[in-house]
Amino acid sequence: MQLTALAVPGCPNAAVLKDRLTAVLEGRAGVSVSHQVVSDEGEAARWDMHGSPTLLIDGVDPFAEPGQVPSMSCRLYRDDNGQLSGAPSIGQLRQATGQALAGADGAGDPAWLDSLGRAGRGRVAPAGLTGGFGVPPRDLENPRPSRPVTGGRNPSGVAARLVGFTNG
Repeated sequence: MQLTALAVPGCPNAAVLKDRLTAVLEGRAGVSVSHQVVSDEGEAARWDMHGSPTLLIDGVDPFAEPGQVPSMSCRLYRDDNGQLSGAPSIGQLRQATGQALAGADGAGDPAWLDSLGRAGRGRVAPAGLTGGFGVPPRDLENPRPSRPVTGGRNPSGVAARLVGFTNG
């Protein structure tokens, strides 16, 4: 299994990811780890980097959301308790690397992503919900029409009210 840690120059969370990977991989054989500094958008796109830091397992980002575009921005991860962190938690790294080792039939085989609920499908919505935003199906089938803006206000006045200012 090949792990590649991608980070922009000076990323403060690259060291956090490195430390967590060291803890997770201690005593594991057959794992190769490399670190790559990504210095421009073109390189981020070539690596399919989704923010800094990004971990690739056999060339696949197990933490990427479907449709996520390559980026050099800071990346945030949510742990099992919903807390934000600049790198995947030790538990998340153990799960991803363990499942990759257990499920990979060969180098670069991302079949193990099915066990993480990914494989291009993204996360599965809870039963009875659709749209990915917790909207009940009836609301999707019968959307409410939007109301026109009334009162003679011009669009710039509406925009000003939206950001907390009044139009006079």
